[in-house]
Amino acid sequence: MLGDKPLLWHVHQRCQEATRLDDAIVATDDPRIEETCRKLGIRCVMTGEHATGTDRVAECAQHLDADAYINVQGDEPFIDPVAIDAVSEAVAHRHNHPGGQRLHARD
Repeated sequence: MLGDKPLLWHVHQRCQEATRLDDAIVATDDPRIEETCRKLGIRCVMTGEHATGTDRVAECAQHLDADAYINVQGDEPFIDPVAIDAVSEAVAHRHNHPGGQRLHARD
């Protein structure tokens, strides 16, 4: 908990504050996190068991349509939304997609 909210809520809020993302989705293999997301109104995708959050994002990428995915870990409550946007800009530049991309952040 950070204040009166779970850490993942704060991470999700930072992702929502990023201006270049279309969506922010929590990917988890833990039913407790899924329940917390449900209570907080945060979109969540249950995955199989994985060793890392990066592996969970890879699984989600197989099922969610987006031009790119940005992996933000659930223990980054102070991540700057500007940093998330900078990653999005770098991805867009690298892939040479004029006009932006549909991007999803993962907690």
